[in-house]
Amino acid sequence: MGEQQLTIEEGVLEAGLRNSDNWQGSLALALAFGLESDWQAQTAQLKDMQLTGPDGLRVNGHLNVEQLRDAPHYRGQLTAAPFTLRPWLARAGVTLTTAGEAALSDVAMTSPIEGNAEQLSLTSLSLVVDDSTFTGELTAALDGSRLDFDLAGDQLDLDRYLPGEATAKQASRGLLRKAFAQENNTLVPQSLLSGLALEGDLSVGTLIFRA
Repeated sequence: MGEQQLTIEEGVLEAGLRNSDNWQGSLALALAFGLESDWQAQTAQLKDMQLTGPDGLRVNGHLNVEQLRDAPHYRGQLTAAPFTLRPWLARAGVTLTTAGEAALSDVAMTSPIEGNAEQLSLTSLSLVVDDSTFTGELTAALDGSRLDFDLAGDQLDLDRYLPGEATAKQASRGLLRKAFAQENNTLVPQSLLSGLALEGDLSVGTLIFRA
């Protein structure tokens, strides 16, 4: 370590997250990384990053940070190996009532990433959700206030993600909008969407919906 430079070859950060409202005990996460930082040049390179956690979570990547002190912004690459999203949504307070019990159990992604202290963008996203693959871009405010996306998918089995059998039966009678309005166990709780500015485009090559 020089006067204004820092090098870490095999760093490891371990954390135990607690939220008594949504889960019991501690949620163990570990981040392995290499770091080269120059305080005078206001740069940092995070190399060979690997974030691991419960339920198969494994995210690899690297980040290059500039204007570290004044107005940090970063570019890099992130890749998430296949994992199940369901327990993570449960920890966030989202109770899934999807018709398909295995829905959201096989999720993976890779994308270049760029952003700053206020937002991050996945500029060339490839996202796998169960049997569907989506490509495009996504930008999210880090405070959860905004989400923008432009995604194209090869196929989507909509039945798998409907809130349950009763809702699916109502939908088959042409009452999909009414069913979602009356169903208490919606896929995404309204409390999560109330403060979110959402703007997006989604196109799907093949939509599977069994009326």
